[in-house]
Amino acid sequence: MGQIRASLMYSNPRFDLCCIVDKNLDSAKTLAEKYRAKSYESISKAISYFGSSNAIDGIVVSSPTFTHDAIIREAASHSLAIFTEKPVDETADKIASLFDFCEKNQAELCCGFQRRFDNSFVTTALAVKEGRIGKPITANIFFADHPSPPVEFLLTGGNIFMDLCAHDVDYIRWLFDDEVVSVYATGTSSNKVLGDAGVHDNATMIFKFKKGENIFELFHLIFCF
Repeated sequence: MGQIRASLMYSNPRFDLCCIVDKNLDSAKTLAEKYRAKSYESISKAISYFGSSNAIDGIVVSSPTFTHDAIIREAASHSLAIFTEKPVDETADKIASLFDFCEKNQAELCCGFQRRFDNSFVTTALAVKEGRIGKPITANIFFADHPSPPVEFLLTGGNIFMDLCAHDVDYIRWLFDDEVVSVYATGTSSNKVLGDAGVHDNATMIFKFKKGENIFELFHLIFCF
């Protein structure tokens, strides 16, 4: 994901991609050279090179969820603005703790739920919120990732319930302006390597919302191998 984000930022004239940070310095150097940027093993070392955190406007976190806490806290300690991949962390308590830490350090923290800014998703949400489609009773979201991410990615950062359905869960809560009261979820693995590791590559989730027992959200998430 870091490679994808780097290419998008480099092509955007509003960004100055100044450095790549990766604890694997060789990987950082390879990516940085491609975009004429510096490479460092840590945020603190990058800041040392630029003289102060004031020379950097913010960071984009593209790393596995379990690494977010340390990275966000390090960046926030320098009062840097932070844009992170979803989810911010692995539990609600950890996420709340990180937002509190950033607020105390006057660091802005934003989770990358880009569907709230995508024109097609925003148009749909406005049609619902403004009552142009009538009263919503059910919603069905089907998501299939093709080509499928590498198995190596799914084993370390692609948990279908923890990481991958977050966009759909956030979007439908935002669209309905409501909270979930109950969830049913089930999944299976069509790939033996994933199955042995307890990682699902397809799943179904059913949500019931507060506004009425007749409002359900049905998710189908599938990785196509």
